[in-house]
Amino acid sequence: VVEMIKRYMYKDLKIFILTTLAISAIIILLLFRSWQVLIGTFISTISAVMLLLMSMQFFKIPFGLLAPNLAMIIFLITQSHIIFLTSNYFNTGELNAAIKRTFPASCWSMIAVFCGFWSLSMVEAKPLSEFGSGGMIGTIIAITFAYLIYPATLRFVLPKPKQNQWKIRIDKPRYLSCLIISSLCIFLG
Repeated sequence: VVEMIKRYMYKDLKIFILTTLAISAIIILLLFRSWQVLIGTFISTISAVMLLLMSMQFFKIPFGLLAPNLAMIIFLITQSHIIFLTSNYFNTGELNAAIKRTFPASCWSMIAVFCGFWSLSMVEAKPLSEFGSGGMIGTIIAITFAYLIYPATLRFVLPKPKQNQWKIRIDKPRYLSCLIISSLCIFLG
């Protein structure tokens, strides 16, 4: 029974990962219209997840039933820091100003998520405790990669003019079709 659960879990995880990557790519391209931002985001977020998995092995935290979910959570947390940093970079036009503007809020977000995972690590149930321990490590990795690795990408991206920054034209058929297809993937996946 456990083996069958793991098999279905990995199948579901594959679908979830591919859907998450596709939707993230669409959103990032719609918001920032930059392949450099998309590639830098994926390099930073996927690297953060890989380091999380290696850290879990190093600290002898078992890869339990909830660990695949943890990988996706850390992927999204890292991406959240990166999206706000990129947005502030496009608003200010200077990388250092964007980091100074974004970092305090990212720290408070990291502390809140860290405390949530810490509370899970204190429970009696072994899978939840392992999930919480991995999550604490993952939150630290997420903010580290978002502010140490990703800014190198922004050095190659010129900020967009402010007047067109948030103008997303959904009236074009290709944007609308992308949104419909991604929505169908979510609901059918």
